Amino acid sequence: MGFFDSAKKFIGMNTIELAMEAQPTFSVTDNSVKGILKIKGISDQVIRSVNLEFIREVDVTHRDQDGYSDTKTKKTTMGRSRAIAPTSIGEGEEVQLDFEISFLYEKSFIERMKSKEGMMGKIFKHIHEAYDRDEYFIEATVDLADVAMDPSVRTTVKRI
Repeated sequence: MGFFDSAKKFIGMNTIELAMEAQPTFSVTDNSVKGILKIKGISDQVIRSVNLEFIREVDVTHRDQDGYSDTKTKKTTMGRSRAIAPTSIGEGEEVQLDFEISFLYEKSFIERMKSKEGMMGKIFKHIHEAYDRDEYFIEATVDLADVAMDPSVRTTVKRI
């Protein structure tokens, strides 16, 4: 293995290919999300672990009296899981892992307040409009030996 091959392996290039298929939607009353993670070996690799996270990202825009706005992204991990994977994968070998991530959906403060009756509910319904984005993702990271930047894949799941 030459210098450039070693460098590529160290930063995670030409190690494995990842693809994920997950359920397209979930409900706030669900207990888990399910899917399939496909790993294809581009070169021989040692797999330490496969970590999965169910993530909620919310963009909130703050506006001041002068009309300036500032958008911040808040990331919340709703659930975590580890998939059972083989300890190694060879070049050209393909592995398919079924996974299930248990989670608990917690309403945000704004969501709880906007469900109230009366003036408070009306005020928080208008505040809720400041949310630009409320998205959900499943992210899988495969921890490989001798690789600094572990390969990962992310897919979007919609809330119904």
